Amino acid sequence: MQKQYVRTPYLPGWGQVPLQQFSRQSSLKNKFILCGNGNSKVLALTFDDGPSKYTNDILSVLRKHNVKASFFMTGKSLYRDQVIAKNVYRQGHLIGNHTFSHPWASQKNNFNLMYLQIRKTQNIMEDVLGFKPQYFRPAFGDITDLQLKIINRYGCEVIGWSIDTQDWFYDDNPKKIANNALSNLHNEAIILLHDGGGSRISTTKAIDILIRKAKAQGYRFVTIDALVSNKKKKLIRMKNARF
Repeated sequence: MQKQYVRTPYLPGWGQVPLQQFSRQSSLKNKFILCGNGNSKVLALTFDDGPSKYTNDILSVLRKHNVKASFFMTGKSLYRDQVIAKNVYRQGHLIGNHTFSHPWASQKNNFNLMYLQIRKTQNIMEDVLGFKPQYFRPAFGDITDLQLKIINRYGCEVIGWSIDTQDWFYDDNPKKIANNALSNLHNEAIILLHDGGGSRISTTKAIDILIRKAKAQGYRFVTIDALVSNKKKKLIRMKNARF
């Protein structure tokens, strides 16, 4: 079982969650999952904050390389761009819940987070896409231990990342974005990228570089469910989810 921690560096002054907190929460009973536990040479590309006008361009790159990814969508963005969200789903990518309006969860009381952010988004996703996602990613990676426990109790797994490409910071430098991932690659990594929340032109270019070079190193790409769950666990979770 490999150690769960974020491999990419902390950027001081940008309000990030301390990397030590990610590691600590990944060791709790109600885990914040940062990567797979095995040693398979696979990677999971994940995209946050969409859908947006950049999502279809990202989908084009993924199709070009025959790669499936995971998209953590906000309820607000999905409601606005329903056609794009349906396009993501139709092309076989996984969709997860990323709150309704992208707040810092630790600054919300539990009722607000569960009902006005997570459940509201689950209901929108069911209306638009026909299902309620089984995976949740908190905005900024910010979540309390109690919130982790509550979300797990409702049948969802909480997903973080082990590699942050920092495309939110280097949004004009596709080579730097790609290199942030390539220089920290490891088996069963979860890689954080964005298709919303700002200009993602550089992200689109970066994933073309990243996918090509990672495949050359023998990696293949999978969705989050393939990385962290087996079929039996998935069926149990779907049966018990109560959002």
